[in-house]
Amino acid sequence: MKLDVFSSTKHNTPVNTEALATIFPEYGTSALDIPAYDSEKHMYIVDQHTTQSGNRSIIYVAVGRHLVVESTIGLFHCWTFMNTVRLFIPDEQTLKVVKTFEWDKSTYYDVNKLRQKISELATEYALDNIDIAGGTVTEQVNGFASELVTDLLSQDVESQLHDNDLAILKAYCRQTKVCKDFVTFAD
Repeated sequence: MKLDVFSSTKHNTPVNTEALATIFPEYGTSALDIPAYDSEKHMYIVDQHTTQSGNRSIIYVAVGRHLVVESTIGLFHCWTFMNTVRLFIPDEQTLKVVKTFEWDKSTYYDVNKLRQKISELATEYALDNIDIAGGTVTEQVNGFASELVTDLLSQDVESQLHDNDLAILKAYCRQTKVCKDFVTFAD
């Protein structure tokens, strides 16, 4: 017998069933759209989905003043895989996707590999857009990108609230149309 808690007649006051359904999602649907900070990964969880087969896909976002990184991780039974990574840079009042990378479906999650790939993508983007004749060499750009990524992925929740990181997180949520409740509640 399936219990339908949302149509229970025990409540004297009307209940907003849509709100309750987002708080207690059915199996196979998305959870509440409020980012949670994962202090182990040093990123926000901004979206997740569970399939009928029990596999989960989680989107993490790391926010910095110069760079936003979105990483999609798949949880398949007892294995964690890296799926995609996208780099965004602030472009006036929006965020612009500058690099995307997709791993093979069987690439196990490794924070060092993730950091290395983000650093490589940031370096590629910088080298594609910098005037080499100005004297900047590849090693300098690589060092800057590596330091930028290390700082980005070693922050804690307190450092995320400094500067304009919270505003950038809200801009990311609005632009990608995830964490909608967070954008509504936090304004």
